[in-house]
Amino acid sequence: VDTAGTYAGIIYNGTDTVSFSFATAGAPSSMTLTPATQTVLVGAVADLEVNLLDSNLNATQPQTVDSVALTRSPTDDTIVALDDTQAGPAITGLVANNMATGSGYLSLATNPAAAGTTTVTATPAGTLPPAVTAQTATVVKSGTVSNVAIAGISLSTPANAVNAGTFPTKTALVPEGSTLITLAIDDTTAAAAGNPLRFAASLSAGGTINGSTATSGAPLIIAVTTDADKEASVPLTIGGAGALAASVLTVTQVNVLDASVKLSGTAVTETVTWQTPAVQPSDIVSTPAGNVVAMVGATTNVSVQVDDSFGTAQAGWTVRAYRTSVSAANLLSSGVTSATGAAAVTVSPLATTTNGQSESYIFSAQPPVGVMVSQAATSLTIDYSTSGNITSMSVSNGASASVCSNTSCTLTTLPLILTPSSGVVSASSSTGQFTVASGTATAAPTTSMMTFAPDTNPGNSVTVTVPEGVKVSATLPTATTLWSSGAQTATVADLGPAYVWATKTGSHDIVFESGGLTVTTKLVVVNTAADAYNIALTPAEQTIGTGAFGTATVKVTDVFGNAVAGTSDDTGGVTVSATGDVRLGGFQSSQAVNTDTNGEATVSVVAGNAAGTGALTAVPTNGTAASNAPAFRPIYTPPTGAPAPVTSAAALVRVTAITTKSITITGERATVSGRSGILVDGVVTGIEDGKTVVPYIRFPGQTTFTAGSARPEITDGEFVWQRKTGKRVTVYVTNDDGDVRSNRVTIQTS
Repeated sequence: VDTAGTYAGIIYNGTDTVSFSFATAGAPSSMTLTPATQTVLVGAVADLEVNLLDSNLNATQPQTVDSVALTRSPTDDTIVALDDTQAGPAITGLVANNMATGSGYLSLATNPAAAGTTTVTATPAGTLPPAVTAQTATVVKSGTVSNVAIAGISLSTPANAVNAGTFPTKTALVPEGSTLITLAIDDTTAAAAGNPLRFAASLSAGGTINGSTATSGAPLIIAVTTDADKEASVPLTIGGAGALAASVLTVTQVNVLDASVKLSGTAVTETVTWQTPAVQPSDIVSTPAGNVVAMVGATTNVSVQVDDSFGTAQAGWTVRAYRTSVSAANLLSSGVTSATGAAAVTVSPLATTTNGQSESYIFSAQPPVGVMVSQAATSLTIDYSTSGNITSMSVSNGASASVCSNTSCTLTTLPLILTPSSGVVSASSSTGQFTVASGTATAAPTTSMMTFAPDTNPGNSVTVTVPEGVKVSATLPTATTLWSSGAQTATVADLGPAYVWATKTGSHDIVFESGGLTVTTKLVVVNTAADAYNIALTPAEQTIGTGAFGTATVKVTDVFGNAVAGTSDDTGGVTVSATGDVRLGGFQSSQAVNTDTNGEATVSVVAGNAAGTGALTAVPTNGTAASNAPAFRPIYTPPTGAPAPVTSAAALVRVTAITTKSITITGERATVSGRSGILVDGVVTGIEDGKTVVPYIRFPGQTTFTAGSARPEITDGEFVWQRKTGKRVTVYVTNDDGDVRSNRVTIQTS
């Protein structure tokens, strides 16, 4: 055909007829750019479409010499063309090959630093006629990047990174060669989850970050969005010289204009330095350390630990102990570190040392090949006394609750902490307090850690012992300290600190021992409804008669197996549903429950009027809602070392027809153990095998029946009971529940 339009025809072969139709397009007479207006988030991609149309508004393709030029204003966004299957490179226009069907596709990759409006213009070129005019589309880039400082930043990978500094200026050391760096972002200062954040990352020594070169003058901009817990994890792959010793990575929170975000005038910054592992003076640690007490003239055993700056034990190093300073004249003893980096040495006082005097000691470590490293100052001071004991000890805590001493330990208020349900231990001490008299919290717990400070006179190291479910450490927890860290005992210096946390709720004894004295204080541990982690439903199976009632118990526990009380719809709430031949109390098909102090809630189960089966299920009340307890959300990732949460439970209920219970007995005179007696045979219905029956007997002259001592057991629906007696007796039998009584039989004298 030579005229654009739609055509129809038939093909006929004398017998059969086939209809057909087709359409043709004319020369391009107009062009569209759609959508004319759209809104995207800052940094997102806006998709657009160019269409060439003929006079009848049919899509039509251009000639090979035709094209469409693409521009944008402002120019900080990038235009990318799309072919039939994939994105192409950044382009300046569409050509005939991109518009074989009359349509061309493009995207506008918006600059994450530039909110506002971008105008995209499509301009015809080549031999396209004047009627085909330029078209524009508006892309509104809405949304913002947070300009509020985050709550925290730290290095979580590599695991042996040394975090230091004080927020908002944090520092970290990593071993040279570390190519994966992961930043842990805490944005709990934000009003809501999903907060958009930006960070600028650069390397001082060159190299690459996530495959891109990034220097202080041209940093890599990283867009981050927080998760449901207002947190984010930012992995950075470091390449080239960036992973060599002395390289420095600087990561700074920035706003939408790439200006640094500040907290009290200080930029929020994490600085990471690559360092060659080496033993520093501070890496030579003695146990005991600080002030200790010993008997005059006594020799004290000391363990000296030698690690490098990243905590790697150094084996085969020679450790030396000196009095006062490092010199040959002051050398007291030496030892060699084992595979664990520990060496055993001894120290002892001068022969002239008397009661009340003290001596200080310092330690050095020398590698098999290399230069000796010495502590910067004396690390151990021993106070010598005639008895070798201290005179007093007291223990205070970070919650300012009751202070306990060896002479007075009246505990009216106890420190109160939370379980570390997030998987890591808090680095700050809780301010919670529990009042003993009322049995309630008078100051809510704030963190999962408590700091205890033992004070001895004279100064002496203190051994702290905690029960199972509680951990103690002489080292302050960091952002990566797992709940499984710590131990049941730790030795701390005079005035502590001793850091304690617990995975078991309740009240726990914390025992401090030093120089012959013992002080025991207490710590109270609780969880919250938001710690709901596991759902259980018991019994797993039960049988109920038709129309009868039963019960089922829901139990909610945390990741450690502790009961979780007070769950509600918007935290750890659970809904129980009944299907099949059972319903819940009030004939409901579902019921939301709140747990009691034992983490339990009981529901009534009502059986139908016909035999059959039913099922009970227990699931989080809000399903997949973000308001649920964290572990009940589908996107939840269990903490390191924790099992997956149990977010549903099921139970089977069998409904059986009620059978009428009965007991029928017959009796006769018999010989029992060689003497005159009676024999009673019984037949039961509706009573299970294995159950027992209770015989009752009345002799002549008696007005009441007395229970016999025997309890015959039902086997195959029958039982037998016998007794030695030559008298006339009347007998009946009941089941052990006492709700079914047999007929009476009278057996005459022998």
